[in-house]
Amino acid sequence: VTFSSVVKGNAYGHGIKVYCPIAYKYGTKHFSVANASEALEVLDVFKSLGAKDITIMIMGMIDNQQIEWAIENNIEFFVFETDRLKAAEQAARRIGKAAKVHLEVETGMNRTGFEVKEFPDCTDVEVDRYVMQNKNALELVVVDFNVKVVNTNHLVMFPHIATLVKESTGVDHLITVHGSALNFTVKKDKRFEEFAKSSLLKADEIVVDSLHADKELKEFLDDVDLSQLKQKVEIIPPRNSSGSN
Repeated sequence: VTFSSVVKGNAYGHGIKVYCPIAYKYGTKHFSVANASEALEVLDVFKSLGAKDITIMIMGMIDNQQIEWAIENNIEFFVFETDRLKAAEQAARRIGKAAKVHLEVETGMNRTGFEVKEFPDCTDVEVDRYVMQNKNALELVVVDFNVKVVNTNHLVMFPHIATLVKESTGVDHLITVHGSALNFTVKKDKRFEEFAKSSLLKADEIVVDSLHADKELKEFLDDVDLSQLKQKVEIIPPRNSSGSN
């Protein structure tokens, strides 16, 4: 777990130049700021100390023209709109160095962040785009790193994506099923029920991590005429003879 010391607002009035060296002395290596100006101030403090093992993260304002500077100096920053995401990608390509970004999601506070749609609310076009973009990315990783086994979690959508990659590359596919996707997506939308059924039929292994998940999955398999797959389901870690969870 990374502990980050938030030093925005000039370290809440204590002074970045005063506070940061003290925090670093006692083990803090990650510092979060509000904007690029504060990031530069923190960067200068640690350059003067000769400290090279610190990380700076910009939680708020950074102009697009400052992004290249941030990437060059290994400064992390939040991305909460498409324009900044594109600017980060372009800057990273120009200098040949990966950008360290954090995607911010709007969680209902009506502030900043990408708005997220739940799968059942997505159109077929949106689902297809999501599947193909992630399929291409996963396929690239599997091929480039000679991956032998892919383990996906939940029943949508990565089991379906991994199934497509299995068909194109031959990689083994293990599904770890949890109850949330089954109850809140698969059972609510026939499209995702079909994705789940196809993935389960083609998976090399099916795993659950609790007796409760095992019960829910097997009930689902009965409901969709896939009872033959129940014997394929394994619980990890193995339970003792008393069946305790």
